[in-house]
Amino acid sequence: MNSARLSVSAAFIAFVTAACSDAPTTMAPATTDPSPTHLATECQTRCPPPARIVYTRVIPGLLGSPENREIYSMKADGTDKKRLTYSFGPDGDPTWSPDRLRIAFVSSRTGSSKLYTMYADGTDVKQVTFGTGNDRNPSWSPDGKSLVFMSDRTSPNLPMQIYTVNVDGTQLTRVTKDDFDYRDPVWSKTGSAIYASSTRDGSGYWHLYVMNTSGNGIKRLTSGNADDFDLNVSSDGSKVIFRRILPSMQSQIVQLATMTGADLGYVMWDQNPQAELMSPSYSPDGEWITFTKYNGPGAEVEIWKYRLGYVPSVQLTGSFESNLQPRWSR
Repeated sequence: MNSARLSVSAAFIAFVTAACSDAPTTMAPATTDPSPTHLATECQTRCPPPARIVYTRVIPGLLGSPENREIYSMKADGTDKKRLTYSFGPDGDPTWSPDRLRIAFVSSRTGSSKLYTMYADGTDVKQVTFGTGNDRNPSWSPDGKSLVFMSDRTSPNLPMQIYTVNVDGTQLTRVTKDDFDYRDPVWSKTGSAIYASSTRDGSGYWHLYVMNTSGNGIKRLTSGNADDFDLNVSSDGSKVIFRRILPSMQSQIVQLATMTGADLGYVMWDQNPQAELMSPSYSPDGEWITFTKYNGPGAEVEIWKYRLGYVPSVQLTGSFESNLQPRWSR
């Protein structure tokens, strides 16, 4: 019996040795400090944070000095508000990278508006664009390697055009090359197309368009006597949400099916004729939107969230300062 057991054991050892013969002869050392504090430190710049909302806060000037704008983030329930930027020039237009590790934004800290990126905690600020003109409204490509934005860098006397640039500042490329105004460009889910708003149809209204990344094959998606702009694409790429201003000046938030171009109708509007709904942004799961609301003269602009198909909306900010441009991380 003992000899049989030894025979089986020897055979098992031989099998394991053969199976592992191609394995590395050395192994990475185990973590020497598995404490929660150590792991949290290790994950600070490597692990994406939970879904948060990044936004711009208008900070009033003191003793007659001009107001400033800085970038903040908060949890989806409006708690844990954190200031991310500290500069003498206005910062704004924040938007999350696909992996939630970095934020692209616009700053006038060196003069004209240029694109920057930073970690989600506000560290490691890097300037992306340089040169003349003003760059605005950056949006990340799905692979996180490029930004699309609008700029008047060709000439301040010409309409805003759409550009792309790698996040390291290389390969600055002009996408649109005409005499029409463009704004609010965003990438499609696949990265093969760009959505934007433009006045290119000559009607005097802003409408939504889609084009390929070279600016060709442009197609109009909305029409009518209303201004459509301020758009955001859902995480699954199936819908675009945007702001619509009717001739009555009533402000609506509307959805559009990206695959068919079908107008899915408004998802919310405000009965107050002086109210403005702005900057809609989808939550990662597409079930919520965040937006800003302005109730008219004397009111501040505040950030709200709304679960699509449900009521009521939930207010996330409330202060003596306006809070603008919310964007939910993906």
